[in-house]
Amino acid sequence: MTSKSPIVDDRDFDNVLFQLRELAKSYLNNQWIYGTYINDTHIDITSNKDDPGVALSKSFALMYMNIINRLNKLPERNFIEFLNMLGFDLSAPVASKVPVTFKIVDGAKDDVFVQSGTKVGTDSNDKHDELIFETEENMLVTRSNIAEIYTVNKEFDNIHSYIEKLNEKQDFTLFSDNDNEEVGVEENIQQHILYIGQTDLFNLKDIAVKIKLTLYIKEGNIDD
Repeated sequence: MTSKSPIVDDRDFDNVLFQLRELAKSYLNNQWIYGTYINDTHIDITSNKDDPGVALSKSFALMYMNIINRLNKLPERNFIEFLNMLGFDLSAPVASKVPVTFKIVDGAKDDVFVQSGTKVGTDSNDKHDELIFETEENMLVTRSNIAEIYTVNKEFDNIHSYIEKLNEKQDFTLFSDNDNEEVGVEENIQQHILYIGQTDLFNLKDIAVKIKLTLYIKEGNIDD
């Protein structure tokens, strides 16, 4: 939440001219007619616009408004200086970034090269006018489509497929650290199958046998 700096002097140009008119009445004993009153704070000077005094008063009012504008900036400057004394520095300006998607029209025969610096714009709305951005790097918009997406996690011995969620435009996270099938985690499609074949040695159609395999790994051996 942000708050605006307080206004030290809220007078505008017309207010200053009005006060000059009031001062002129007292100093000149009502000998100079500045203009016609519109209300308690504004005067219409169109009837007396060629008077040199009007030109001088408007010049003075412009200079005085410059002083008021500088005075109204003091609270913000004092606040910034206070932050500087506390050791806070203003962040350097950073250009805004937004994700942009380029799509090739149906039936296009070639890929499309998009050069860096290509201008793209947003529609205006009730919050801002049209915003213009530029692409940062060269890119090639291809006609190819993603057919499959898999991730392999060796730590948990998992293989996950994400193509279904991609086609349905659902959010998903690649390389999840979860090794359990929780809500939002894709099913582990990893399988371990061992095939052993030999025409004569394993020709055991009519014989009741028991086969023992010994698998050796670095940590020891496993009997199955």
